[in-house]
Amino acid sequence: MQKIRRRIGLDYFGIDCGLDASGNLVVFEVNASMLVHDQNKDFPYKTPFVHRIKAAFEAMLRKFAAAGG
Repeated sequence: MQKIRRRIGLDYFGIDCGLDASGNLVVFEVNASMLVHDQNKDFPYKTPFVHRIKAAFEAMLRKFAAAGG
């Protein structure tokens, strides 16, 4: 993960990806403005990951606010 972060060069970013029929990772997009929402009734497996993403984002904001940046 650190290699990806260094390559992207952002503190916070999202990766939209999936697996192909052979099980290979396919990355569709990587950017700093990914949509993360709680309305996933058709995809309930996303819910715990959405909560982790939101918690990590809030922690990052608190860290930057405490540092004055």
